Amino acid sequence: MPAYDPDSEVNSLCMTIGSWVSSIERVNKTADFTKIATKARIRLSRELASLDLTIKDIQSSLEERTG
Repeated sequence: MPAYDPDSEVNSLCMTIGSWVSSIERVNKTADFTKIATKARIRLSRELASLDLTIKDIQSSLEERTG
């Protein structure tokens, strides 16, 4: 059985963030935001706000726990 790695979850997250950033940048460069449906615009806005809140929460946890 492999030894417990306390960094594994963080490392896993770090490996996926680049993909998220790439996807967001691609949409920002290629999407014609004047032509997307209101429903899509609202959904994207909500999801980005949720992502932003989640990022702030984890950054706060890092600061609190690492001094």
